[in-house]
Amino acid sequence: MSTDTINQNLEGLLSQCTQPIQRIELLNTLAANLRHSDLQRAWAINREVEQLAQSADFVAAPPYQGLADCFYWRGKLYTLQSDYHQALACFYQALSYCALVEAQDSAPAPDQASVTRYTDAPDQFLEQGATSSAIHNILGITLALLEQFDEALRHYMQAWQLAEREQNRWVKALLCNNIGYVYREIEDPAEAASYLEQGRAMLDEFPVTAALQRLKATLLDNSCWCAAHTNQPAAAIGYGQESLQLYQTIDWPQGEAEILNCLGEVHQQIGAYGEAQAYFARAYSVAAAIHCDVEMVYALIKASELLHMYGETATAITQLLQALTLTTSQKLLFECHALLAEIYEETEQYAAALQHYKQYQTFKERVFNEKSDQRLKVLQVVHQLEQARKETEMYQLRTIVLEQEIQERTRTQAELERLATTDSLTGLYNRRHFFVLAQREYVQAQRYQRPLAAILLDVDHFKQVNDHHGHSIGDQVLAAVAMMIVTTIRQADIAGRYGGEEFSVLLPETDLAGALIIADRLRTCIAHHTVFAHNMPITVTVSLGVAQIDLSDPDPLETLFQQTDHALYVAKRAGRNKTRAFKA
Repeated sequence: MSTDTINQNLEGLLSQCTQPIQRIELLNTLAANLRHSDLQRAWAINREVEQLAQSADFVAAPPYQGLADCFYWRGKLYTLQSDYHQALACFYQALSYCALVEAQDSAPAPDQASVTRYTDAPDQFLEQGATSSAIHNILGITLALLEQFDEALRHYMQAWQLAEREQNRWVKALLCNNIGYVYREIEDPAEAASYLEQGRAMLDEFPVTAALQRLKATLLDNSCWCAAHTNQPAAAIGYGQESLQLYQTIDWPQGEAEILNCLGEVHQQIGAYGEAQAYFARAYSVAAAIHCDVEMVYALIKASELLHMYGETATAITQLLQALTLTTSQKLLFECHALLAEIYEETEQYAAALQHYKQYQTFKERVFNEKSDQRLKVLQVVHQLEQARKETEMYQLRTIVLEQEIQERTRTQAELERLATTDSLTGLYNRRHFFVLAQREYVQAQRYQRPLAAILLDVDHFKQVNDHHGHSIGDQVLAAVAMMIVTTIRQADIAGRYGGEEFSVLLPETDLAGALIIADRLRTCIAHHTVFAHNMPITVTVSLGVAQIDLSDPDPLETLFQQTDHALYVAKRAGRNKTRAFKA
């Protein structure tokens, strides 16, 4: 049945409808169906529902389910306008009405004559009205769009518990995809893949419908990304091609643009640059047709990387400057400025290179800190939810089991504390804790008037390692560099992962001359070290910036690391694999 036919049937039922409760149900469904084709009318109908629900017809028995549906769809309307905060308020209001529905002794069964079909496939599981599990799910989706992944995960888990209680496998399959997406966004592909695999397996239980094809397409889309980021290019291409076919079958261009970009990235990783360029061009074309700026910008950035590699720098610069005008995403701005700085430097346009390098540094710090915070918050939510689940069982356990549980919780808490201070990939201190220790060392240096120096080092051309060998090999290289740092510096020195492929070392009781000796020793050791990945030797070099703290400076630590950053930039401009000291 076509969209127009469904909506015409609804209009016919409304023209004959005399029962207020049935009219509310029909109006809610019509507003939902019109939201993609006639947003203005959808808004008008949604407001009409609220007015009708507050009329004299319902003084004795308010239509709580109708109001829950009304605010659920109002939240969806706000989402279409990218007003996610207003959408959240509506979804929470819908949840409160759902609680009133569930509190009623016996909710009236829906009139079978009024049961209708939604035209949008993902809505078809809501035929009997919005439920608490559906609303917790949409709250999670909205919070994820706001990049509040910890709160998104909390709502997804609440929806999961409700779906288990209702034995609703379809909602659980939806949640597997959405939870997998959260772990994708915090760059935990292994955990994401475990949920996505569960979701794909559940789909075998359901008949093939447009709703199932849409969900399967997104599950495969996310699975493609996970496989690409766990060094499984063949699996990634398989998932991606199947997802692309489904998106085209159901005519969902936004998903099509996203998976085309993902397929382009996979082909770029395996060195199939012609195919990659073709995928990025298709992604841009599809995204531009629907004004999907995020996918347009991503396609422009990835295509510019290939143009840069081919030596077509002028075209690459033009595309990147276009990308900057299309996005406010800090992550995408960070990638744009990084590539522009690199291209301008290589073409000896140093003023432009410096300008974009400064922008890159600004966005890099924000993006890295936000990712670290989100990872920790998600871990804390998972721990809290698991702890709450276990506490409900504790009363039934014997004393010995209770002791084991307490020990487990203690170990978990200790692990969380370790994760809060260390970088999971390298084992070095993370940026936040590194600066806590740096502050302590500064206090000691100030108190006893002793020298204090710092080194900031960056792995040269690390992006090429990721592009040519994959992210898994790139991670091995970063871990090896971290190990070389730890084994080369002194016991009293403090090493941390500054962000991405950058590392920092604090050198207590060390002046600039001594710091330069240690820095050059680090540079030499790393340059002579070989990482073996799949029996293939990989060597990298590093550029290092060195500075000594000025204890009389108003903000000595911030100035110290600004100076090391500047010295690092000078080292890179000097040709990389160089050590440079800061010169005022």
